[in-house]
Amino acid sequence: QELGTQLGKAGRYPEALTAFSRSVELKTDKSNVGAMMGLAATFDALDSLSRAEETIARAIALDSTDVRIFRQMLAMYIGRHDIPKAIAASEKLAALLPMDWMVHRRMGVLLYSDNQLERADSLFRSRIEAGDEDALNYFYRGLVAMRQKRAVEARDFFAGTVARDSGFVDGWVYLAAAYRETDSIDMAVTVLKRGLPYGVEAQDKIRLLYALGSTEERAGRFDSAVAVFEQLLAIDSTHPPALNYLGYMLADRGERLPYAQELIERALLADSANGAYLDSYGWVLFKQGRYEQALTQLLKAAEYISTDAVVFDHLGDVYRALGKDAEARRYYQKALDIDPKNSTVEEKLKR
Repeated sequence: QELGTQLGKAGRYPEALTAFSRSVELKTDKSNVGAMMGLAATFDALDSLSRAEETIARAIALDSTDVRIFRQMLAMYIGRHDIPKAIAASEKLAALLPMDWMVHRRMGVLLYSDNQLERADSLFRSRIEAGDEDALNYFYRGLVAMRQKRAVEARDFFAGTVARDSGFVDGWVYLAAAYRETDSIDMAVTVLKRGLPYGVEAQDKIRLLYALGSTEERAGRFDSAVAVFEQLLAIDSTHPPALNYLGYMLADRGERLPYAQELIERALLADSANGAYLDSYGWVLFKQGRYEQALTQLLKAAEYISTDAVVFDHLGDVYRALGKDAEARRYYQKALDIDPKNSTVEEKLKR
């Protein structure tokens, strides 16, 4: 068994398979479950799932109370992104370890990932009621509430998250999102500014700055939003969403258009098939009077995001600028079909 383990660690899986198989042949009782699990892991590494599952079933038949078996099953199915089977393994593990709160929280996360929102919420609620004050319990109850359009409750859960762990960066980000959903945009900005000092790692700070920049923009504070996005890009000059967001903001206002175009082009270098980035690119070209080039990019964008009213609105503007009013009206109507309450597009159709 030890030889198989060392060979597996070295990536020498065929040899590890031989060693574990020999160990299992020599000793077939439950005292050798560890070798069976090594054998299963090796089959998994060799992408032989059916053999791995057969071996695990043999191990369970020998000892259905050995938590190592179900821990390995859980890890295997998570690694393969098989969430339903991972949930089944976590349920068995949780039954064997009723006081292991980490195991139960993991099951809740899997249930949430599988869109079993009621079960996930019930599990995290039971953890809290049992005295488990881990921030993750509050965070996932907040996520469930957001998914169920209960933003006020979500806000309370996310506030509970950061109260228990101020370094839980996504807690700050989602708390701000919940405030935005309840039309408390200024409070959302305040929350994100409070969270910024806790963004110690670069990626954490970037997440907080991106949320802050977009929130400042939604609040109508253009200059503040620009400053935040430029602060973010000083940390990571290749961040595609920030490059696109700032580029589009500037383009939409008709400001610093060559710089805006450069930002959007840099975003497209990272993701040339992103419909939102292509829309931004078409829009910055339109703002510079390059209508034919803008049309090419916007038509590409519409191929990728055919349910976005903004793209069709932009196409209407380009066609109108090119003197093709029938085409312009067709695209304005498409935009209005998607967003019937858009009074701006409605006015364009009346012209």
